[in-house]
Amino acid sequence: MKLYEKLAKDIEQQIHKGVYREGDRLKSVRETSKLRQVSITTVLRAYLLLESRGLITSRPQSGFFVSLRHGSGTTIPEALERPKPIAISASVDVSRLVLSTLRTISEGNAVPLGSPYPDPGDFPFDKLSRYAFAAGKDASLRELKNALPPGHPHLLRQIVRRHLEQGLVVDPTEAIITVGATEAINLCLQAVAKPGDLIAVESPTFYAMLHAIERMGMKVVEIPTDPVQGINVDILGQLARELPIAACMVMPNFQNPLGYRMPDERKQALVRLATELDMPIIENGVYNELYYGDKPPSTLKAFDTEG
Repeated sequence: MKLYEKLAKDIEQQIHKGVYREGDRLKSVRETSKLRQVSITTVLRAYLLLESRGLITSRPQSGFFVSLRHGSGTTIPEALERPKPIAISASVDVSRLVLSTLRTISEGNAVPLGSPYPDPGDFPFDKLSRYAFAAGKDASLRELKNALPPGHPHLLRQIVRRHLEQGLVVDPTEAIITVGATEAINLCLQAVAKPGDLIAVESPTFYAMLHAIERMGMKVVEIPTDPVQGINVDILGQLARELPIAACMVMPNFQNPLGYRMPDERKQALVRLATELDMPIIENGVYNELYYGDKPPSTLKAFDTEG
């Protein structure tokens, strides 16, 4: 039995004996680490194992609490007694599943509730055709075929202007045109990490991010993510101090699949943590402009004062 499993078993027995009752708060990860003389990672793995069994639940910025009334004789369902072990750091293997799912969707045999792509039936094809025809007659656009990296200067300037609307001042020489968001993710990973490195991700996260990490031969560290507040910065900090995390990849605005918009306070906390630990953040802002109202959501980069 591994150390974290033994710790989880000890706490589970205490819950069964009524030492901890429904709603009681467990000692913090750091307190338990000192009390049991084990690493923070060991305690966290034990707590996450107990959470997967339905014995405790985590509350953002509050800690872990007993979530079931075991003191009154409630038995644990058999399915919860033998959960799949939680991997703090694990290799990624999603390619075949993703390709199979996408193939099924393309054949029309499934409702694509998890797809980030709009229904082609909603596209204004008449308008798009007119715009494409007009663009084809624009002589200045013929230069696009000869545009080398980082991209066509006119397009780069337009992108920089769009960033200004989000409160970001970007030097045009620092922008790069990519063939879609996936290539951008690949380039970011290559810039800050190498095969075998650990990448912290939201859990759950967009499958394309996991796919990119898998192709690069890197490993993931899944960080619990609240469907309203976003990634748990406290747990990320604890793990980043224990493990050699090379980067953190997040989608703070309208995250796929949870759809949350991270509050500014948590965005600032995440940026402060990354600055303190010198941990690069790969911010996926592909949905930043899909907001309601007059004011666009803030970005993590907008809170970065260190560059």
